[in-house]
Amino acid sequence: GRLQAIPMEGLSPESRVDAAMLETSLRYDAFSRTELRRAELYPLRYTGIIGQGLDPLVNREFGTRATRGQSLALRLDGIKTVLTVARARLTRPSKIQTETAIQQVAGLLALTEKDLPEQFKDDPAVPAAARRASAALREFQAFLKDELLPRSDGSFRIGREELPGLGLPP
Repeated sequence: GRLQAIPMEGLSPESRVDAAMLETSLRYDAFSRTELRRAELYPLRYTGIIGQGLDPLVNREFGTRATRGQSLALRLDGIKTVLTVARARLTRPSKIQTETAIQQVAGLLALTEKDLPEQFKDDPAVPAAARRASAALREFQAFLKDELLPRSDGSFRIGREELPGLGLPP
């Protein structure tokens, strides 16, 4: 509402573009919350957050190895919180979403149980945090398989149930 109250004719061309971009972003955020409902319907949202959070610390060279290891241990310790939120929010995703999340958790388990402890064996904080992260991932994997997958009957499609005139099933 505050953005719409700004008189666009008084803005520079650059500021009008910025305002239009901001409006589009706000509309998408609202659409995402009310229609896409990723927090409830996309288990891949949570596995993606974890993977994207770990990747730069593991695969990029910046800062010192010690500071990256310290940051990595902290992120690994945050995994349990992310997965606790996921368990509370996920409702009825599509089966393919849940099946893919199960596969991604298997990859994250390989990372936390084998790759990270080996790669950062000189920094005891990382293997210890990786063990804690692995335990949280194993619990989440069981949740995905035993609780979420049986109720994963949602659709991965968005939009209207049927396109007019085409007679396509939902």
